[in-house]
Amino acid sequence: MADHEDESNESAEAKNPAEVPGTSLPPAHGKPWHEGTYQVLGILYYGAHIVHWVWLQAQDLVNPLVQPWS
Repeated sequence: MADHEDESNESAEAKNPAEVPGTSLPPAHGKPWHEGTYQVLGILYYGAHIVHWVWLQAQDLVNPLVQPWS
C-alpha cells in the first residue's frame, strides 16, 4: 500500500500548473498584447509624418528639374 501512496503523490507533483483552475497561461509570444498595440500605433502615427516629410523632400529635389519643361 505504501507504493500506491507514493504514486499518487508523484502524479500530483507532476501536474502542469496551467491545468489547475484559476491559473492563466502566459502570452504565446512573450509580450503583453498592449506593448504590440502601442508599437503598431506608433508606427502608424510617426510613419505618416515620416512619409509626408520624405514626400516634401522629394518634391524639393524634383521640382527644379521639372520646371524647365513646363
